[in-house]
Amino acid sequence: MRQLRDFARVTLDPGMSARVTLRLRTDELAWWDEAVGAMVVEDATHTLLVGGPPLTYAWWAR
Repeated sequence: MRQLRDFARVTLDPGMSARVTLRLRTDELAWWDEAVGAMVVEDATHTLLVGGPPLTYAWWAR
């Protein structure tokens, strides 16, 4: 499931770089587990996608 959790627009000229900080709280990874009857965060690797078409970079966070 893909969900937008934070956003920053950065425009760069060729060869330039920028540092961008995005805030992602643990509870933003939670989903409703019907069996538990509560919001849970899976003990799994989560993929963070950064970029946009055609360039998308992925980071994995645990």
